Amino acid sequence: MKVNVREVKTLKTGENEYGPWALVKIITNDDVEYTTLAEGATAIQPGMVVDISNMNEDGQGRKNFKKFEIFAGEGAPPIPQPAPTATETNVEPPQPPKQGYNADGAARGMLVKEMGDMVRAGKLSEIFGPKIASTLITWYRCEVLGISRIEHDGKDLPKFGS
Repeated sequence: MKVNVREVKTLKTGENEYGPWALVKIITNDDVEYTTLAEGATAIQPGMVVDISNMNEDGQGRKNFKKFEIFAGEGAPPIPQPAPTATETNVEPPQPPKQGYNADGAARGMLVKEMGDMVRAGKLSEIFGPKIASTLITWYRCEVLGISRIEHDGKDLPKFGS
């Protein structure tokens, strides 16, 4: 049964063969009084919502409980919130994956190999013209340095074209 705690008092404390204990009295917002020896009951604070269970009532009308769980208030575990639905959040429909710079590694690797063959054979200018050949050589150098992970600013590399 969930109750709103208005007041908490530690009536008695002690220690026995099982360890330390505390007799705690809580008074609800409805002026109902409960006592407990439940472990951790000293953590109950005014303003908390506590779910008490295993309750008993003695012949004189005094109520006690053996188990409890804190539901709300300072020091309580967070109350789980329902997950927002797609209509509550501005969720965009899933997009197909975008191809990145290295989307097709096999084709890129083949291009680097072929470009290297053309550079070594001196065929780039013949096939693409001198202006594009210069750009392709720059690209090829960057690729080779990037793949081999060699840090280089390109200042000492020979210039091609004009």
